[in-house]
Amino acid sequence: MHRLFTGLLFLGFITPAIAGQTWQQQATGTTEGLLRAELQNIASQLQLEEYEAIVDITQPDERLNFRPCPVTPQVELPSQVSLGRAHIKVSCSQGEQWAILLPVNLDILAPVVITSRAITRDAVFKSEDLTYQNMPLGTLNQGYFLHISDLFGQQAKRPLAARTQLTRYHIVPAILVRRGDAVAITVEKGGLSVRMMGEALSDGRAGEQIRVVNNQSQRTISARVVEAGVVRVD
Repeated sequence: MHRLFTGLLFLGFITPAIAGQTWQQQATGTTEGLLRAELQNIASQLQLEEYEAIVDITQPDERLNFRPCPVTPQVELPSQVSLGRAHIKVSCSQGEQWAILLPVNLDILAPVVITSRAITRDAVFKSEDLTYQNMPLGTLNQGYFLHISDLFGQQAKRPLAARTQLTRYHIVPAILVRRGDAVAITVEKGGLSVRMMGEALSDGRAGEQIRVVNNQSQRTISARVVEAGVVRVD
């Protein structure tokens, strides 16, 4: 599905923006204006405060000898504009009618999270480990992080070189409980909460089930990691 933009209130009206322009200038100028508005919407959805919208339009073949359109050309945009390459149909429905497909490449240059120094495997990320670098989002096919705070509570899945652009494939939730740690075991039933001490028999990340020993009864039970040093029996 496509959206049709004419930029007209009355047929036959010549806008000041297109008066005196060649048909190539009309086609590319009208298209660029609409695409920049679409990129602004995408940036707003991503909550970007600093960014640069990039609209790269391949100029029409100069061998095409169309007359300038007496009205603003019509532009058909996809129902959902996304970053990357596309072909946009631009047409003139008045005077000497014409239509053309314009190859375009859309991108947004914005700061994404990278490592500020080399990171060892299993290291938990700290603010001093991370910084920002401007990158074209449309080329980051494996994803990206826009906020350093998104990496807090995460650890490196493998060793990372300095200046590595981080994706979800580089991280795992941090280990909150390690084998041999003393843990508080919580049990909630019928509005009552019982808390006892135990020992972890394996490492565990947030939400993972691990085996723990109840120090009082010496029974081994399964519990879910809630936070550092705390597990809960479901």
